[in-house]
Amino acid sequence: MIFSVSKDKTKHNDSQVSKISIKRSVVYILIFSSTLSTPAQAQNYDIQSAIFNTVIGGIAGGIGAIINKKENEKCKKVFVKNFLIGAFGGAVMYGGKKTTSLIGVKHELGYAWLSRAIYNVGNSIVENAAANRKFGAIWHYDIGFIRLEYETQGKIFHTKVMPTSFSGMIYLAGTGKFDLKKSLQTGTPIFYTPIINHDTLIAAITSTNGLVFRSAFYNPYLYENIGHEIIHTYQFQDFSGFNTCLIPVSEKWKIRSPAYKKLSNWIYLDFNYEVMMFNYYILYGGNSGNKYYHNFLENEAQTLSSNKRL
Repeated sequence: MIFSVSKDKTKHNDSQVSKISIKRSVVYILIFSSTLSTPAQAQNYDIQSAIFNTVIGGIAGGIGAIINKKENEKCKKVFVKNFLIGAFGGAVMYGGKKTTSLIGVKHELGYAWLSRAIYNVGNSIVENAAANRKFGAIWHYDIGFIRLEYETQGKIFHTKVMPTSFSGMIYLAGTGKFDLKKSLQTGTPIFYTPIINHDTLIAAITSTNGLVFRSAFYNPYLYENIGHEIIHTYQFQDFSGFNTCLIPVSEKWKIRSPAYKKLSNWIYLDFNYEVMMFNYYILYGGNSGNKYYHNFLENEAQTLSSNKRL
């Protein structure tokens, strides 16, 4: 099951260039990500988060744009343009994550809506860059396993289901009781349960775009914990720009299968969640033992939501 755990914190030449650029970019991502997982006594996770989100947004925009470029477009020009746009989107995503701290500072869950709105604006900018679309061509806002899209040119709304996120909601529903009030207050599906997976050390679990709390940590540390977990939901979306790499394949399927063409109007394939799990457990070591406290994603969530280190 896809989830993140929180513990108790008491053309030929063009084609050839394209392939080389993609391979290099993937290597850069892996090297860059792994350096963030290296412990340092005086790490500033706030600055690292800003750099991480900006660089990942840029790389996603550049790689995706090369894959989705038109035949008459040059790889280098397309990559540079959309790298810069994607980097800007990544910076906005960071801003959305940082806004989550207002939940704890103001003791007001409603700031989660503002935080998610800012984050999704940045996420939309990255996705448009990666799809090699015009700036602002499509804006989206994700709530649970539902993705709301707005096409600015045709002024068309789409409502789509995200399969991986849906599986996460099923897991959460089977783990705890649904809290309608706090879910409406935050715009995030929230559940609670006396104990999680028979483990007394687990305070909360974020599964794709929702979360479940252990009851003992639900009230005393409500605002700080909810802010932390909501940032985890954003981390699952961080790599959504790479979903656009599937656009050429999807367009071919639409031509071959009328049924798939109709279904694609209602389904958004959210493979970014699987990428996040690779990032969390392989690159950053997961959450076992002391690895939890040196995991960049955990420290990003903690720092941006509460201005504290783990």
